[in-house]
Amino acid sequence: MDDPSRHRWIGTRILPLEVEARRWLARHVRSLTAADVDDLIQESYSRIWSADLRTIRKPRAASAMLPACSTSIRKCAATRICC
Repeated sequence: MDDPSRHRWIGTRILPLEVEARRWLARHVRSLTAADVDDLIQESYSRIWSADLRTIRKPRAASAMLPACSTSIRKCAATRICC
């Protein structure tokens, strides 16, 4: 996937889930500051950017994107908390 297509794909399928991802972090990792949350979101975007987006089976379903985002955010949060 070329960069402009990847930008559009992430912009339409991932970015709309940011508010829910931030809520998830607030509920599950209460020790994070607002700056930590911002960093985790950005790190998650970086991981999603480098992922093979073709492996996502239903790219049009927003609900299919949340588990992928949540998994990325959980991994980032776990790394941040443990280290």
